[in-house]
Amino acid sequence: MQRYKAVLILFLVLLTGAVLLMPSSCSVPPETFIETKEPEKIDLELNEYFTYDEIWNKVFSTMVRNFSIEIYKKEDGYIQTAWTGLGIEESKKKYRTRVIIQFNPYRDQLTIAPEAKFHTRWLFGLDTGWVAGMDESIVEDIVEVLIKSVGKIS
Repeated sequence: MQRYKAVLILFLVLLTGAVLLMPSSCSVPPETFIETKEPEKIDLELNEYFTYDEIWNKVFSTMVRNFSIEIYKKEDGYIQTAWTGLGIEESKKKYRTRVIIQFNPYRDQLTIAPEAKFHTRWLFGLDTGWVAGMDESIVEDIVEVLIKSVGKIS
């Protein structure tokens, strides 16, 4: 009987430890999330047949249609979207994305830096913070649209 109690106590201790270390079911990022230390930057050569003003207007209108703009400086060639949470209000605390666009000084190329962050939260309040990365679907969508509208034709 003592052995039975000891085995049962050991089992309960191990089970409790496993539950404490198990991530909650909400701690899984979207399949399109790729963990990276630095966001991947995509350089896009611009179509030389457009003026900087025309390209800026096309890029800016594309970004406004798809995101909320947080910072933009036309004279510096810079656009930064606000962090956008995906899904319902609660999930905004778990996964967010933004895009930064920077024109080079010659205005013949722009760099797209899509960022994503996934907030991991473990059971019982153990918080491991934000994991940096990027979201493949945003990269594909934005890059495709910008290549078609302002990209250099080969």
